Amino acid sequence: MDPALSDPQVRISNYLSFIDALIAQGGVVTDAFEKIRAGWQAANSGPTEQDLQARALDAIKTGDPEAVDQAMTRCAVARLDNSHTRGRIAHAVLPALQAAYAESAAANYIALAGMYDKAAAKLAACASTVDITLDAEKIVGLDAKSRTAWMDAALAAKELDGRFAALSDAATLAGIPVSADRGSRIALACEPGTAHRRRVFEAWESKGRCGRWAGLLALGVTLRAATLEGFTPYADPAPITIRQVPVAMGAGVHGTRQVPVDPEDAAYTERTRAAATTAATK
Repeated sequence: MDPALSDPQVRISNYLSFIDALIAQGGVVTDAFEKIRAGWQAANSGPTEQDLQARALDAIKTGDPEAVDQAMTRCAVARLDNSHTRGRIAHAVLPALQAAYAESAAANYIALAGMYDKAAAKLAACASTVDITLDAEKIVGLDAKSRTAWMDAALAAKELDGRFAALSDAATLAGIPVSADRGSRIALACEPGTAHRRRVFEAWESKGRCGRWAGLLALGVTLRAATLEGFTPYADPAPITIRQVPVAMGAGVHGTRQVPVDPEDAAYTERTRAAATTAATK
């Protein structure tokens, strides 16, 4: 870890920036949170030593001994290095901020999840009308409805990117860190259902038109915000294995050939079969 990030004052600054980004997306905080923030800001502000010296001179000009004593005392205190005190206090301030934010964490997540779901539904509607990954020159011959859906898809995907960033922040602030783990981010953003697990992970890295969202929709994945209760990351795909396959090499000679095998292929087939059986019994 960067040594600076272990500094509680730096962590408070980063945390407040995180909160402000969430507020900009429509999140809210409690009055208790704002009071702690204001108090911390006050602890890090105040008149400079030059200001206090000027006030001491003004007091001297009045000839009032008591005023002079107070002004000189403030100057003396100002010369003391308060960074150590602030550093010790910061260890308690950050947990206090987090506890105060916890009161609005769930409501913020629910609100941002709703925004994410609306943007996801918008993109899904476009994808149900036209192939949103088509190159621009291929949409000329399409009907007006399809052309409109194709154009709207790019805007919807961009909006979804922003909504997902806010959703990730809200989840992290609610106690579920998802920023660094692909499986957690996938589970937060969508319901893969019976889709091939390895293809889902590949789709998440898609860079084409409409990015990962188009890749996921093409697999039949449902884009939706997860609920925080009982949240579970989407598991990584099983590693590719190597199978030794016997082969005839001619003239009665036999050997073996190494063939890569994806364990997820069998799992995908089984999930698909189970889903089909369930659907048939309804």
